[in-house]
Amino acid sequence: CYDAFVETVERYLENGGYVVQSSDFSAVAILSGPEKFINSYRDDSQGRMKKVKQLFDDAAEKYLGKQKFWYLSYLARDPSSDTKGAVSAVVRPFMEDAKKKGIPFALEAVGDRAKQVYEHWGFKTVEVLRVGEGEVDAENKPDPNGEGMEVYYMIYNYDL
Repeated sequence: CYDAFVETVERYLENGGYVVQSSDFSAVAILSGPEKFINSYRDDSQGRMKKVKQLFDDAAEKYLGKQKFWYLSYLARDPSSDTKGAVSAVVRPFMEDAKKKGIPFALEAVGDRAKQVYEHWGFKTVEVLRVGEGEVDAENKPDPNGEGMEVYYMIYNYDL
């Protein structure tokens, strides 16, 4: 898992993406800007990840078309840190820039808690995607009969 994360960070940096941290790594975000969309999944991904990438690409095309947009690929908070506002600090400046310039900001939220946080920030769910049917359960645990998990495709500045 660590190696895959390092590979993702390197790929974003090599392609002009942004890797941002706050409060001594209490929170980290990986984003691509409107100047160049960087999908969080490698083009050579296979199996389930290839299907997931296609679902996300299709949602972006459906709701954003050829319009340029910010994309939040990854957001994490150190659970051992009690630093208030660390997560907002890595995302809010990009949201403010998007709002000021009239550019949409897209992401995929996994789980109701993440969805609620993003809604609080002003994101709107435009589509609920089901990922991993017949492979995982609703909690993303392996299950050959699983219903898959729900992923929320969300956009900020959607009503431009």
